Amino acid sequence: MLLGATAVSYNAKQAGTYKVQVTNSNGCSKLSAGKQVVINCREGNMLEENYSFNLYPNPTTGAFTLNYFANENVNENATLAILDMVGRVVYSESVEVTAGQLFKQVNMENQFADGVYFVRLQVGEKSIVSKLIVE
Repeated sequence: MLLGATAVSYNAKQAGTYKVQVTNSNGCSKLSAGKQVVINCREGNMLEENYSFNLYPNPTTGAFTLNYFANENVNENATLAILDMVGRVVYSESVEVTAGQLFKQVNMENQFADGVYFVRLQVGEKSIVSKLIVE
């Protein structure tokens, strides 16, 4: 439980499963379903959740490749999103994970200002985020 976390949003700093409990003025409470958060700060890192997530080249001029490999042979829809430093989604696309793998080339040259962005891949309940530098 995150005592004192009463804001509309919360930026998770640790991996884990997070739930939200809302209590109204009458004292009635409701608990949300859990949301799994994974924090990936190193490229090419095989995480204990049994997957890897890579972006390259990084830094980039706007064109980059995303590789996602899971140890599970799953086929499912996923969402690829690029967020700016304030958390606004500046690009979003539905992608398909096939046999636990995703290989996606993204060309955003001349569409983003130089700076730091975050690439988020939402696969089922897993949300994987990695930093991307555009020069």
